[in-house]
Amino acid sequence: MPEIAQEPDYKTIADLLKAGYVVPFFGAGASIGCGFPSGTDLAQQLVKAGEFPDEDGQGNLAFVASYLVQVSKGSATLNYLLRTLFRRDANPSELHQCVASIDGVKLVVTTNYDDLIERALEQRKPRLVVDRGTPGAVYLREAGKPWVEVRANVLTEMIQDWNQPVVFKMHGSHDADEDNDAFLITEEQYVDFLGRPETGQIPPVLVKKMKKKAFLFLGYGLKDWNVRVMLRKLMLSRNPADRYPCWAIVRSASAAEKALWRSQGVDIFELDLNAFTEKLREKL
Repeated sequence: MPEIAQEPDYKTIADLLKAGYVVPFFGAGASIGCGFPSGTDLAQQLVKAGEFPDEDGQGNLAFVASYLVQVSKGSATLNYLLRTLFRRDANPSELHQCVASIDGVKLVVTTNYDDLIERALEQRKPRLVVDRGTPGAVYLREAGKPWVEVRANVLTEMIQDWNQPVVFKMHGSHDADEDNDAFLITEEQYVDFLGRPETGQIPPVLVKKMKKKAFLFLGYGLKDWNVRVMLRKLMLSRNPADRYPCWAIVRSASAAEKALWRSQGVDIFELDLNAFTEKLREKL
């Protein structure tokens, strides 16, 4: 396997972002500097709240969340804890603001529950599309309008122009109204999500938008197997002869993690996100 450069080609990333040929994916690491927990920190908080009995497995967020729901405290406690952690008035980071300022960015995908990227995009009046766990349906909120439940295939008719960016929150989100909170976090929820029919995880109109784009993963833990599975599904929707670059900017990664992600066509760069943002801005 060829060795990957220590730093990415910032000019290529910047040029493709401006031209609209990159879909950014925001993971938990992109929100740490804004006061939100990493996946590992969140797991530790659920370990404590759910009185998780084993030393092994404490870093496995989905497993710990399943224990809290199925054995220890129940779903209401989990939802309350997550709402308490993610319903806060936090400012977007330089990274969020940098990406949001690029007119060519028309679709952003996030697996985070916080609202940082939509806050950063506020002046551009983004559409929010949230998966709340209902197979075949998503929730759509146009800027300044209430939430509406939409069948995923109907979303194609509702998003026909891309003058306003779309934020797809793939694993749910907190909301001002707690009745609209949705958190995909337990093992059972991941299995249900990934076990949907082939077009059931991401609405077809968004899959089509991603089909000929490069992917930029920001702040993901490379052990996130569910993200790798989703990436594989997206790759399978493409023409096998096509090759689109994919980059992951991470704080650290083991040799095994790097190999797994590179097997999916993703180049890994161990960089601080603030340093990455600063160098990317220079090329924008």
